[in-house]
Amino acid sequence: MKRAKPSGLSVFSRDGIYVVAYQVEPGRWVQHRIGAHPSQQAAEKYARTWLAEQRATGGAPDGTKTIGELLTRWLALRGGNKRLATSTVRGNEDHIETHLRPRFGETRLGALTVPMLRDFVRELRDKVKPSTVRNVMATFSAFFEDARAEGWTPATSNVVRDPGVRRELPAVTPGAVVWVPREVVQALVMSRAVPAQRRVRYVLAFTSGARDGELAGLTWADLELDSATPGMRFDKAFALRADRHAYAAISRTKTPQSVRTTPLHPAAVAALRWWRDVAWEVHV
Repeated sequence: MKRAKPSGLSVFSRDGIYVVAYQVEPGRWVQHRIGAHPSQQAAEKYARTWLAEQRATGGAPDGTKTIGELLTRWLALRGGNKRLATSTVRGNEDHIETHLRPRFGETRLGALTVPMLRDFVRELRDKVKPSTVRNVMATFSAFFEDARAEGWTPATSNVVRDPGVRRELPAVTPGAVVWVPREVVQALVMSRAVPAQRRVRYVLAFTSGARDGELAGLTWADLELDSATPGMRFDKAFALRADRHAYAAISRTKTPQSVRTTPLHPAAVAALRWWRDVAWEVHV
C-alpha cells in the first residue's frame, strides 16, 4: 500500500541534508533545514513533529516577519549592548542599509537559502573590495546567530555560515605598504604654514603609527617624557561617535588589544617637551 504524502508539507534531501518545505498560506511555501536523517520516512516523521511543535509555540517562521523587519529589531538590540564599540554598530548599520536591506529586505527569514546567499556574494564581489564582502557577510552572520538566540527563527544552523557560502567569499590579500619619504615628513613638520600644534601631532603620528583618535585622546598624564625610556600609554581614544547619545567624546580604544604602552621616538620627545615647556602657554 502506497504511503500518502503529508498534506501541506514536502521533505527532500539537498546534499545529504533534509529540508522541509511547508505551506504558510495558499501559493506560498517556506523551507527549513532539518538536518541529516537515516531515511526519507524518518525525515518526514521528524518534519511533521517539528512543524507541529513550532506552530504550537509560535516559533515557526510562518512568513509574518521579513529580514528587513528583523534587521531593524537587531540593530536596536545591538545599539543597547554597551559591550559593543559604537564603530562596530555603525559598521553594521552601513552594511545593512547599503547592501543587506536592499537585497533581502522583503525576503522572509525562513526562505533564505544557500543558493540565494551564494548569488549575493558573487554580486558583491563585482562591486566592492574583498574585505568589504567579508565584513558584510560577517554582519549578516552575526544577525542570523542573534536571530536564532532570540527565538526569531527555529533554524538549527546558521545558513550564512554554510560551507557553500563561505567558499564563495573572496580572499583578502595584504595591501601595499605606503612609505612617506623622510624629506617629505621633515618638510611638513618644519613648515611655518602648518600650525605648531599640528606639527607636534604629525611628529607623533609619523613616529608612533598610532591612530588619529588615539593621539587626539592623549593627555599629559599618559606621557612619560623624563623617564629613562620615554613612552606613552594608550588606553582611550577620541571618537566622533563615542556612545549612543554623544556625538564626540573620549571613549574606549578601537579594540581591547589596542590598550598598550609604546616607547617615544627621540624626535617626538623633543617636540612634546617643546610643546609643554614653551608652546603650551602661547597656544593653549
